[in-house]
Amino acid sequence: MSTAITKRTPIVPTTWEEVTAAAKYIFASGLCPEHIKTPEQAAIVILSGTELGVGVMVSLREIFPIEKNIGMSTKLMIALVKQHGGDIKILEATTTQATTQVTLPSGKTCPPVTLTMAQAQKANYHRYWQKAKDGEPAGWKDKPSWIQQPDLMLAYRSASRNIRANMPNAIMNMPTVDEARDFAPNGETIIEGIAHVMDSEPEQPKPETRPAPPAPAPQPAPQSTAGPAPQASESPKVKQPAPSGNGQQGAAWTADQRKVAAFHAWLTEACQHAAVNLTYDTIKQKALHVEHLKDFTGKFDEAQRAVLALIADILKQAGNPTQATLETAK
Repeated sequence: MSTAITKRTPIVPTTWEEVTAAAKYIFASGLCPEHIKTPEQAAIVILSGTELGVGVMVSLREIFPIEKNIGMSTKLMIALVKQHGGDIKILEATTTQATTQVTLPSGKTCPPVTLTMAQAQKANYHRYWQKAKDGEPAGWKDKPSWIQQPDLMLAYRSASRNIRANMPNAIMNMPTVDEARDFAPNGETIIEGIAHVMDSEPEQPKPETRPAPPAPAPQPAPQSTAGPAPQASESPKVKQPAPSGNGQQGAAWTADQRKVAAFHAWLTEACQHAAVNLTYDTIKQKALHVEHLKDFTGKFDEAQRAVLALIADILKQAGNPTQATLETAK
């Protein structure tokens, strides 16, 4: 009985016609991963895989369209290093730092590369910039994977930086998915973790004001045959009540950009502290009961308490007795 191992050679298209035919067929099958939205995207992903020498199905699973760019998974990056005769080892992976080491095809061992959590947070590796949409202001959003598996994310980031420095030919300098998202709001690559304070919600268009219709001209009083009518006494003027806080739209702090930015920063810290993921829309609808933050009429600390109550309820429903104990900001 033969025990020889047969080397598997992936099917890699060699012409544009083969690329597009494969993309159309696989997309029509309904078996394309969810991150592939069109046959054209499938074709570009497959084409990117051919440049790396990767098969069609691996390309569709491990290569992603990201913000008008293409990014690969870190798993594929590590596999390409080994495919080219090199190797990479994870020497350490904790929630505070990770260390990796690359061995070149020649057998030479490169110096280890260590990435600390402080460095990762300074470079904003743990979050991404979300453009404004659906009434939610633009701002930094935490990546759930960094909250749930910080040790693994540090190891992957250390590995990608190490590979890019020592074996860039194996990956054709293609970024990982996370690296492809490392862009600031102006589209430039983030350097030294430059962050931008989130602005308050975009102003809603003001309703068109129309001039009030002219008052009707006073009609002359009918003449009485019983002599001149006694002059009516002047009606007393009614004093209008001053507008109250309940009559205005929102509270004063929701119109203060600094207060709104502080509230967004506190939200991020509160969700991280409780290890829950909440969208801004969920917070507005289920905690503050408004569609836009500017419509909230309560005080700043009342908004915080409402958010903490929502987080506590979510933890309770998930069977986690831990309560959100983050203090409200003064």
